[in-house]
Amino acid sequence: MSLTRLWLRVAPNGAIEWLCRDAQGRLLAGPGVCTDAAAPEWPRIDDTVVVMENLRKVLVERAPGLKPDRVLGGWMGIAEKGPQFIERNRAMRGEDIGHAFLYETAQQMPAAPWGHRYWDALDQLRAAGAQHIVVVFPHVIISASPALVELPNQVAKEIGYRSFFPSNDVTEPRWPGFGNPFADRWPVTAPRMCRVDGPQSPLRECCYRLGGCGPGHPYPERRQTPSDRPISAFDPALTYDIPAFGHLGYRAEDGPPDNDRPVQSQYRGTWSLWAPMDDDPRLADYLADKVLAAIQNP
Repeated sequence: MSLTRLWLRVAPNGAIEWLCRDAQGRLLAGPGVCTDAAAPEWPRIDDTVVVMENLRKVLVERAPGLKPDRVLGGWMGIAEKGPQFIERNRAMRGEDIGHAFLYETAQQMPAAPWGHRYWDALDQLRAAGAQHIVVVFPHVIISASPALVELPNQVAKEIGYRSFFPSNDVTEPRWPGFGNPFADRWPVTAPRMCRVDGPQSPLRECCYRLGGCGPGHPYPERRQTPSDRPISAFDPALTYDIPAFGHLGYRAEDGPPDNDRPVQSQYRGTWSLWAPMDDDPRLADYLADKVLAAIQNP
């Protein structure tokens, strides 16, 4: 199946760049830099939804037992209005690039099943009793950092790293010598030491462990950024443990987690990642056809 109406601009790292354009389609600024609060609109979210719908159609055709309502779309988080600033928050996973708003709408997300935040989509599948989840990132077509590091850690913090179940022929070429991409916390750039209570208080090791780090040292950590400034993207309060079986379905007040088995309502299935196309010759043929079509029919 073709990519329908999705226009591609592939960056050197293999990611499809989201470009900022005005109403006439003219490029406003470079990738990721939008002036005058212009939102990234190319490829438009509308076109991404078309790709998702096409992917679902192909998946259902190839796996007749797959229920269409189990194929969901998920997006990253965004900064939201807080007491003083528009800033990142923990409910949105400390993220700010998930502005998945349909073109020329008042910040309207796509309708179900495509308009979920990725953690809500995973939680819906967990609650429905899914036995295996395959995570696909259709905006990346080669094995670059979003596919190799960022996405697997984002998913693992929700449903766990021990439930990751890929085949050896995938893990060894992609993560040679390690076999997996998982960090002990996300983001990995979060500081090691935290203030106990305020800017002048003593330092201690930050707690990035689901269930907490002992009496008087709960998880998640307290905010370290002063309240008169927007919270830092690397503030410990926005940093997540990468637990054995994830955050979803777990409540600290109901007991400690277990690294050997899921507890409470944690996800009990397995999950894996799709493999990007990389050097598959079919991708080159597809892109060459599009280039020739653009030359012949400008």
